[in-house]
Amino acid sequence: MFRIKKSDKKEPVKYKIVSGDTLSKIAKKHNTTVAKIKADNGLTSDTIYVGKTLNIGSQPKKEKTGDKVTFKKLKSANLGDEVYVVVKTSNLTNKKVRLNVKQGKAEEMKLETEEKGLMLQSDKGINTEAEAVVGAYAKDDKITNKTDFKDWVIFKITLGGKDTKREKEELDKLKDKKVFMYLLVDAHTPNDIKVVYNGRNPDKNGEPDKRTTPNYWLDIDGKWFELFCRNGVLDEIKKLVDRHIKYGQTGVRNSLSEEGLKNLDCSETVAIYLYKLGVMPKLKTLYTGIMTSEDDFRKAVGSNKIKHVEKSKENNFKPQRGDIFVWRKSNGVGHTGIVYKYDKEKDLVTILEAIGKVGSADEKTNKKNGGHAGTGCSRTAVYKRTGKALSSHSGWKGYFRPINYTKTS
Repeated sequence: MFRIKKSDKKEPVKYKIVSGDTLSKIAKKHNTTVAKIKADNGLTSDTIYVGKTLNIGSQPKKEKTGDKVTFKKLKSANLGDEVYVVVKTSNLTNKKVRLNVKQGKAEEMKLETEEKGLMLQSDKGINTEAEAVVGAYAKDDKITNKTDFKDWVIFKITLGGKDTKREKEELDKLKDKKVFMYLLVDAHTPNDIKVVYNGRNPDKNGEPDKRTTPNYWLDIDGKWFELFCRNGVLDEIKKLVDRHIKYGQTGVRNSLSEEGLKNLDCSETVAIYLYKLGVMPKLKTLYTGIMTSEDDFRKAVGSNKIKHVEKSKENNFKPQRGDIFVWRKSNGVGHTGIVYKYDKEKDLVTILEAIGKVGSADEKTNKKNGGHAGTGCSRTAVYKRTGKALSSHSGWKGYFRPINYTKTS
């Protein structure tokens, strides 16, 4: 299984300051941040001078019409994660290929539905079977290297159905909170047309391993695909914020020591979450000013294991458990928190956060629906998905999602 990686070459942009300009206006105009402009130009204050030239960083080349796409191999993922499964073929263009993700080894629980496999979400709907066409990816004009994929069949799937409560409960019972999965791929090959990798994992001599079965992938020791759930870390963070630690933006902010947990603010809570997931290699100080774009967020945590969720700035977006929301106003005020639960029926989002004494812009909803009523502390809160505390807030940036991590506790 894989994650997709997009890249495009960029060239620097020079901007000449004119009368009326401020760093905030320039940053907004060029879709960047004040912090990044200051860092790129060695500025120590917000003072700028008419006629001077600023390096705004980089912008995509104008002649660029799309992105180059590559795939990064994964050894593990979580329920609810979006992944790609890539099958390389030969002479099977436009043929349909089908896929099941099944549980292997002798765990004491089953994630499969009616023995057919794990529930999967794809553009075809929700089922245990995903379907894709060989070469379909090569027809996407937004991809600059699309011809690389003319003999590939690429499945884009989300692991698990929309409701994975049963699966999560079962995973939580296991010591390591993980199961081993394998792929069952059905690619019909009439007249002995070759499928480049038919599921027989080669041994050290390059010969097909006799322990495996045709069309079964990742089904031998050392090759299994590991499936986790992120409940462990989220529940740990919930226990932390439910201690109602005093809100504060000073003191030790990069330590889990007793001294470091005397105070918490919103971005510090998110930093601890990402560190415990394994997304952030080292616990570092965050603030919302460097969490408003995917590039800045990744630089801040020192890892590419986080992405801005497409269309999450839109009012109709439904967040997932574990997503991180961010808003940041032009005056520098911002807030962030972690989605603990989304109630589809009530359209309410349960948030893990640390908040100042003023509270949120949706305190009425929070108190009415069982959220912690205290302010100036860390807490579990409940907000309207489209309310003023979330997607209707000024400076709303949407949701960021941790990806490609394995730690659960």
